[in-house]
Amino acid sequence: MRLSIALLLVFNVLIVNAQKQAKDFYLKRSLKQDGLHFQFTVLEEDKKGVWFYNKQRFYHWYKAQHVISTQGASSGTLLHGNCEAFYPNKQLAQRGRYQKGLKSGEWLYWSEDGVLNRSEHWSNGKFRGIQKWYNEKGEEIESLHIKKWSKERRVADSLIQTRGNKKTIVLFDERSRVVKRENWKHGLLHGKLSTYEDGKLIESKRYKNGEEQLKEGKDTKKPKEEKESFFKRLFKKKNKEEKSPAKEKKTKKEKQKREKKKKEKGEKEE
Repeated sequence: MRLSIALLLVFNVLIVNAQKQAKDFYLKRSLKQDGLHFQFTVLEEDKKGVWFYNKQRFYHWYKAQHVISTQGASSGTLLHGNCEAFYPNKQLAQRGRYQKGLKSGEWLYWSEDGVLNRSEHWSNGKFRGIQKWYNEKGEEIESLHIKKWSKERRVADSLIQTRGNKKTIVLFDERSRVVKRENWKHGLLHGKLSTYEDGKLIESKRYKNGEEQLKEGKDTKKPKEEKESFFKRLFKKKNKEEKSPAKEKKTKKEKQKREKKKKEKGEKEE
């Protein structure tokens, strides 16, 4: 009984694998184009295709022994699954994957002698993640990290960070220590410009719209006015009131009035 069940399970597995291989063979395509030999798979006819095309993305599709790339549309069988391209010498030229006509995941590109010269990361037909470039020795010479709102480009001994209209440039020495850091806006120096030596800050300047903002030194600063005390201000106000013409006029009238009263009093006494 157990042997029968085991044989039945093995038989079912073999049938499933055979069906899968038959389907894969049916979906596989092979053609020569642009001097390369391409091998790829296409989307099953009974699977749901693209309902709404993104007008900003390029869709890859197959028709009449040609692979065509069209922005925002397709008119054939969409590429779906793994894709490889080979040089005439059978060396790999590129390898990647399609998801309903759009590039997805990591894509690698080689030179004709088999040296890796570029790697890319895609997400639904759009650059996402890190792209790298290599020299003839296969050594990394440049990288571009694309984020949601910004991107970072590393070339030789410099790092360029871009976010909107703002840019920060950082230069490094042979030991990967910061030598200079610049901030730019609309193509003009804007913000701090810092210079380093042996990894330590030695000079810092500030720019605004391309013009250096000079710091005020001790000699250029205006001396602070000494704040007067409360009593000094009070006496100063009192003296000012006493010296005012209105006050003097009032004092003179009061004096005349007192003299007049004194005179009248003297006459009564007589």
